[in-house]
Amino acid sequence: MKPSPFKIIFASILALSLLGGFTLKATAAPAVPKYLSIIKFTQLPSIGLGEPFTLSGYIKTWFGAPVADEDVSFTVDGNQLGQARTDSTGFFQRKFTNVFNAGTYTILATTKGSHNFIGATGSTSLQILPADVRIQTVPAVSGITFNMAGEDFTSGPDGVADIKVGAIGRYLLTALVGQYNNPDQRVEFARWLDETYQPSQTIQVPTSKTLELGLNVYQKVGETFVDMSGFPVNPQRVKQFTIRSAQGDVFVLTNGQPHWIPASRVARFQNGLVATNLEYSVISMMVDGSNVVNKSQQRFFVHPNDTWQISLILYTLNIRANDGLFGSSVGKSVNLVYPDGHFQSYPLAQDGTASIHALARGNYTVQVLDAKGLKQIIPVALSRSQTVDIHVPTNLDLIIIILVGLVVALSLILFGRRQFLLSYLRGNRPVHQNLQNAQLKLEEVPITQEQDRQPSRGIIRWY
Repeated sequence: MKPSPFKIIFASILALSLLGGFTLKATAAPAVPKYLSIIKFTQLPSIGLGEPFTLSGYIKTWFGAPVADEDVSFTVDGNQLGQARTDSTGFFQRKFTNVFNAGTYTILATTKGSHNFIGATGSTSLQILPADVRIQTVPAVSGITFNMAGEDFTSGPDGVADIKVGAIGRYLLTALVGQYNNPDQRVEFARWLDETYQPSQTIQVPTSKTLELGLNVYQKVGETFVDMSGFPVNPQRVKQFTIRSAQGDVFVLTNGQPHWIPASRVARFQNGLVATNLEYSVISMMVDGSNVVNKSQQRFFVHPNDTWQISLILYTLNIRANDGLFGSSVGKSVNLVYPDGHFQSYPLAQDGTASIHALARGNYTVQVLDAKGLKQIIPVALSRSQTVDIHVPTNLDLIIIILVGLVVALSLILFGRRQFLLSYLRGNRPVHQNLQNAQLKLEEVPITQEQDRQPSRGIIRWY
């Protein structure tokens, strides 16, 4: 049996009324429309730990008509978050300052509905990022370890160390400077930017500022030494030398080996911590008991794996040992006694010469060894490079000198005897001599009649 046309029309009207939100009542009163609504959130960006966030969106019917003056409730994980109310355009917005740990949360929005609208439900996701704690080492040093919230983290090549913290709170931050391991460099804790002079400090998370850690950096420095002529000097001869930094730090080094010395210091300025490279000046350098540098004349900065070349006021002593009479070379070596009392032997070349370099200013003594003759000790006051001629009286020289002396003495004796013989042959009576006084006297002889005829009036006699 087919339904009647009347029944079909009535069913169609009823279906249209239901789709349009109309309800029919059994009574004859006018129908009240009731619409289905939806909640749509505005895109919610990710936020940082501890930052406020804002929930916003629209409530509209399925046909796009705004739902005004409708209350919206928000919950997170079943916990009430807050409420908002739509305006005439159906827009709602609410700012929240609630604190959440880092993570992703689902926010549920609901409306109860009214006599015109059916209640609706909507949801969105809230992503809270962990807080970033950043530390900058000054100067930038890679490999500095820090500990915070039970986790170790290390600075990179730019000296920056980062750690992610997922919860708000106060944390103990510690710089583990003692764990730094670099064979070419050493560091020591200096300070934090905020006037903290201990490796550990308590910080509040989250924080927007970069924490600055000041470090004193040490570098290993070696030294090479040259004299004023550019000849290398044995480092073992440098018994002690003193250097001083521009900040007044004085270091006395004694063993001639490379040393760790501060390369930079940290100071606070208005724009933060600043590392200052240290300049050093050489104050004194002791070699063989004498200071061989001019104070503060030579200056250096410290660099990684650095070697300073220090010029020393050292001179060259040239020695020429020769025969006292003939000038030929003598001896095989010379013995040089230094100002501090120690001595050293140096070989002589075939021509009897020796060049001794890198000698400190001071008083020396030189003696020629293995020369057959008189041993001489020659003092030398060295204040510049100079040449010393040593004339050694050899045994041959002594024999020749003795022979020459004998010849001269014999000649004098023979010459005196010759005068005596000549005087005797002339008929003159020899005059007695006073050998004790050995004086020359003039004697005047009386003139006789026979002698008066002679041209001379007197005779000069030598006694």
